[in-house]
Amino acid sequence: MHWANFLAKEAATHGLSLEETAALIKYFNNENLGRSEAKLLSELNVDIAAFRKWMGEIYEKLAQNYPELGISNSRDKLEKLQAYLRAKFNSELDVLKPLAAMKLLKALVFRERLQQ
Repeated sequence: MHWANFLAKEAATHGLSLEETAALIKYFNNENLGRSEAKLLSELNVDIAAFRKWMGEIYEKLAQNYPELGISNSRDKLEKLQAYLRAKFNSELDVLKPLAAMKLLKALVFRERLQQ
């Protein structure tokens, strides 16, 4: 499962609106992590007030179902949400079967090093 698909699944599971889903996926997309909020907002074609409202609503909806998020001040809500979603995503990843894992390892590592 890819990260964007995971975020879309989380959005659907928690009943996010189309706008909230777009904001969630855009904000937490790997390629957008270093980008400014202003750049993301222009791509979403929304103003800062609407975006912050959506992100607050997203946090609250997910926090209702994930008590681990708990109460958080507004400054670190998005960081906390991102960390939580990353941990949940990683825990949901399929684990390779031993033979598939060995094939992948062989493809990535030189044979001599693997034999060592």
